[in-house]
Amino acid sequence: MYNLFYFLIIDSIPFVAGLLMMNKSFLIKQNTMAMFTETGLEAVIKNNSNKIEK
Repeated sequence: MYNLFYFLIIDSIPFVAGLLMMNKSFLIKQNTMAMFTETGLEAVIKNNSNKIEK
C-alpha cells in the first residue's frame, strides 16, 4: 500500500510540472504578444501624428 502511494506521488510530479510549465509558457506568449501589439500601435500612432504635423 505504501509503495503504491509513493509511486502515485512520483508519477504525478511530471504531470504537475508539465502543467506549471505550460501555464508559464502560455503567460510568456501572452506577454510577448501584448508587447508586440503595443509597440506596433505606438509605431502606427507616431506615424499618423508625424503625417498630421507635416
